[in-house]
Amino acid sequence: FIVCGLTTGNTYYLMHDAASTFSSGTFTLKLDSLSGSSNAGFDNTYTVCKNESFNLSAALAPDAGSGGLWYDPSNNPVPGGNEVASSIAGLFNYLYVVSSTQCPNDSANIVINVSDTCDALGINEITNNLPITIYPNPTNGIVNITNNSSTEVFDYELIDLNGRLISNSSSAINGTETKEVSLVNLDDGIYMIRLFNDNMERTYRIIKQ
Repeated sequence: FIVCGLTTGNTYYLMHDAASTFSSGTFTLKLDSLSGSSNAGFDNTYTVCKNESFNLSAALAPDAGSGGLWYDPSNNPVPGGNEVASSIAGLFNYLYVVSSTQCPNDSANIVINVSDTCDALGINEITNNLPITIYPNPTNGIVNITNNSSTEVFDYELIDLNGRLISNSSSAINGTETKEVSLVNLDDGIYMIRLFNDNMERTYRIIKQ
């Protein structure tokens, strides 16, 4: 017989009652991984900026099966999982469905949280008149900020998507030194680095993973 939906790391018991035709004897239980089995992973929430281009697969659990189909809040297919976030902040439900030749289809509900605190249309990664470089991005803890061949000096603020100020420093970004900003103790997710002085302001999206 085939049993679907078993999860690695859990303990399962095979039992029979008095009505079972197997009243005695020794039985061997062999567990095999089924080819074509379905696993869409667990439900999850993923935060993006307004108008941000992203792939829905970034919100899936690490063990989720590949090759599934995505459906948007109106139940329309999303080819390849490529999507552009709404220009309006809010929560949007997407469905990821993985089909199987051996087991019933499995699905995961992915809630896309479009944040009101950032807008991809207003984010400049590098501009001609402000040659700022921020790297690595994504990062696993430290980002470096260089102000290449510019005489401008900037303050910086590190902010989460709820608008909470995490760290800041005055006159920290100049044309001679590389500034390190630590995200080591922060949860994985999206953060914003705001550079500003009396003449201009730029905001950069940073991904901690």
